[in-house]
Amino acid sequence: MGVNVAENNTLKLYVSLDDEIWYLAGSGLPTPSGYSYEEFCKRPRFVNANTHIRLIGSSRNAKLICKFFKLREAGGVASLSVCSPQVEKIHLDEYSPEKVLINMRKWLYPSSVGGFHSVGIDDFIVYSLSESLKNVKTLEDDMSEMLALFKAHPLYAILKFIPFLNAQACALLTSVIIDPRWYVDMSSPNKLANLYEYLGIASVKTPTYTVDMADPDFQCAKLEKRNLVLRAWRNDINVEKDFSSNFLIKTYSKVRETFLPGKSEQGEISFDEADLATSQKFVAFVHGMWLDWLYKMPNPWNERLFVPEHFFSSDKEIARFKTFFNRDS
Repeated sequence: MGVNVAENNTLKLYVSLDDEIWYLAGSGLPTPSGYSYEEFCKRPRFVNANTHIRLIGSSRNAKLICKFFKLREAGGVASLSVCSPQVEKIHLDEYSPEKVLINMRKWLYPSSVGGFHSVGIDDFIVYSLSESLKNVKTLEDDMSEMLALFKAHPLYAILKFIPFLNAQACALLTSVIIDPRWYVDMSSPNKLANLYEYLGIASVKTPTYTVDMADPDFQCAKLEKRNLVLRAWRNDINVEKDFSSNFLIKTYSKVRETFLPGKSEQGEISFDEADLATSQKFVAFVHGMWLDWLYKMPNPWNERLFVPEHFFSSDKEIARFKTFFNRDS
């Protein structure tokens, strides 16, 4: 369910395209604050111990979300909730800060499809990762801080199930996905097309180097995100290792039997049909297991969100999964 609080105690905040904070206090009207994002992060205004803060859960807001999380923990505000960045474009005829804020008021979807949810410690870790990403220019940069944060996030332990992943790339990938609920297709909630498109792995075709205003992580182009996905699972793939327990390599090998390796330009990371199928399989696992952790049993519908029998192709893989995660048969 979404987070329900009395409207008169709610302060909705939004960062406009020109970097100004707009706010919507209670049942009032959207108003420009006159403060830049950085000014507001240094010293939040319009809040007290009874204020319920609502923000969009995007990379653009990462620093402010972390600031309010600490403030909430210290008793400085009553609550802190975030919603999907899709609130910036769904049900809107055109962009304006005023319309986005009004849309936030009407955004009553359940949290499972991108509605508001209370920011927990795992969210704080992700937004801290996202903020740290802004200081990373290349994979050769020092990522010790990001890796330390990633090891505190549930995905780190979950992804140990897949041998030979690149931990640095997985940390960066977590920081650009932010929340698996942000990509729900409202007309078909079980499809992953929006997430595949966001990560640049919807097709073999090279993504154009453009960004979307309403992307959760608009600072990162699709081609860069696609390369992150590849680096995460294609770590030392050509080195002689025992890949028998790596379901991704099985997916890769099966598709490779049908398609020849694709050609790549100099300096470009190759991406062909086998890479596409494996990348989508990897992201589907990340998405499913992340949701499964967010809605642990017993959940409201009393069903697990990741069912190994529906995901893996062999009884051996299913048995290994259940043993690794200590699940009942």
